[in-house]
Amino acid sequence: MEYFMKKLFAHLLFLMVPLAPVGAQGLHGRIVLVIPDGQTEPEIEALLPTIYSGEVDMTSALIYDSAALSIYDAILMFVPPNYGYPSDTLSITDELQLIGYVRNGGRLYAEAWRGSSADASLFLLKPSPNDTSQDPEDTLWHYLGLQAEFYEAIFDYYDTIEGIDSEFTRGLRIPQTRNESYEADAYGPYGNIISVLSGLYLGSVGDILAWVPSDTSLRAVMHHPILGNYYNEFLTRVLCDYFGLCEDAVKEAPPAISTVTLRIVNDGVSTSLIVSSDEIGTLDVMNALGVTIYRVETSSGTSSIEMPESLRNGVYFARLQTEHGGQVQPFAIVAK
Repeated sequence: MEYFMKKLFAHLLFLMVPLAPVGAQGLHGRIVLVIPDGQTEPEIEALLPTIYSGEVDMTSALIYDSAALSIYDAILMFVPPNYGYPSDTLSITDELQLIGYVRNGGRLYAEAWRGSSADASLFLLKPSPNDTSQDPEDTLWHYLGLQAEFYEAIFDYYDTIEGIDSEFTRGLRIPQTRNESYEADAYGPYGNIISVLSGLYLGSVGDILAWVPSDTSLRAVMHHPILGNYYNEFLTRVLCDYFGLCEDAVKEAPPAISTVTLRIVNDGVSTSLIVSSDEIGTLDVMNALGVTIYRVETSSGTSSIEMPESLRNGVYFARLQTEHGGQVQPFAIVAK
């Protein structure tokens, strides 16, 4: 494809003259796609020319040092199945370089492999919340807030893919047909993360499909994709509205919305939800099947709500909803 210039060696990048900023002052006008050998991403390759006017580099391995990474406005990573070095695209050194890139203001989009089973498309090598040991190859994902992942042998259908009102996906609501939007295994992430996209069925809370770090100083999006017709609209929101790489997105500031934050705190004895909002609202706690098992009304301001001791070990979802905003956070209760 003429639009893409695949770079096989990092030093070739320095032979090219930097482009003028695209759409906003301070942008270099260049992004890079990291796509493993043997893996294709036709959707993103078809979408980019329609929304992005800068230069796109493509590589199968992240072989750049921190100086080379700094020339990119964004890095788009596509994580292969059964992630793990050396079969993946990242070494431990690469992960540390990416952490430095994001910490210094770089934008990172990471997409898991879209396969037939969730166990082959996890970000973490050690996804269980009961596994307290840290694997070095999970360093990047832990830095971005992802602490654990779970999946169950449940075939999930979705009738709606929906954004989150308090995030850059506000107003995104894409109806799905039963045969086009599904996932072979029910999947869920949790940690210090904020959901930005979820799949719903019959209006109930659904699986979290994409999220950002709770640390809002980090500009990163992690996406566990499913089959469905939402992909282009969501990626446009990421690249244009969240990363600010498209001219139209840079010209217009987002509208003011209600401030809603939901934070999970576990002190080793009990689990509490720290709720902050400038409006009254409702906090629902749901189990992994989406059944509401605890509900409480919240007031404006900041408050701490301790979870009942009767909650069994497992993965739960906390949803805070106000009139003008909302947020969903997964959390786990594990054996003490």
